[in-house]
Amino acid sequence: MEEEFALTDVDSGAPLACASAVLARTADSRPPEAGAFHSELLATMVESTTGICSTLA
Repeated sequence: MEEEFALTDVDSGAPLACASAVLARTADSRPPEAGAFHSELLATMVESTTGICSTLA
């Protein structure tokens, strides 16, 4: 499963090119079975992924 997140300024909603900072902060914060964050083409987006889900639970 994949989910893409746009990174925006909390006040203005303007896109923020801070994907590398977000990825650096999340690098070791999640166990492997919880999935991972990855960079996207734009520096204003990150993607989260999980492993293959074999059930709906």
